[in-house]
Amino acid sequence: MARVQLSIDDPANLMTLRALLEADGHTIDNVNPQVFITDDTFKSIERAKSLPTLVLARATEIREAVTAMRQGVYGYLFVPFQPGEAGLVATHPLRVTSMQEQSGQGRTSSGHWPQYPLAETEARKIIGEA
Repeated sequence: MARVQLSIDDPANLMTLRALLEADGHTIDNVNPQVFITDDTFKSIERAKSLPTLVLARATEIREAVTAMRQGVYGYLFVPFQPGEAGLVATHPLRVTSMQEQSGQGRTSSGHWPQYPLAETEARKIIGEA
């Protein structure tokens, strides 16, 4: 499971996401996180330079989340939260990074890890490339 740092201003979203992640076996870790989750698009872009980062997005904020992804943010987590989604989304960047390290792929010239779509990640796992 992942060590996750949360930087979320909305108290209800913070408490809910924390509970969902902990219920899935993740640890909230502000000292040595593996994944960073925030509700601030600008913070997500900056933090993505050093850590796999997810941004929270409501339906009206999807465009901003996609723009952040073009600038290195790993992905977004839809608000309101869907059952089972938070735990899955929190571990996906770690699986992709692990696969890339094992295959000898490094970061791109922009300093970010290349991203695989979920379907490709699953296919690589099934055929044993991960």
